[in-house]
Amino acid sequence: MTLDLTRLIADVSAGRLTAQELRALTQAFVQRLETVVGEALSAGLTDEQLAEFEAVIESQGDAQGWLTAHRPDYPVLVTRLALGQLDELDRALRLVDVERAQSQRLSQVN
Repeated sequence: MTLDLTRLIADVSAGRLTAQELRALTQAFVQRLETVVGEALSAGLTDEQLAEFEAVIESQGDAQGWLTAHRPDYPVLVTRLALGQLDELDRALRLVDVERAQSQRLSQVN
């Protein structure tokens, strides 16, 4: 299963962001997701496996093949973590909506 993160983030943001904000948010989201996935994947590997995987990455080897052999659950893990991060993003954007609405109401009162 391949996730189109740009489309999913655009769907979650539901027109709340400009194109520039959406690009910046997508970039930040991908960076955060890479960190979360890396932490989750490394938690299931030995120190030796981590060193081997780092060597594969540094040599621009077949990282996906290595993961398939050593962490066959990685596609499911990545999808689960990405969807969890999207849920967090949605909650954060909803809070921003509430804060904006409250701010607008307060400005109308004053």
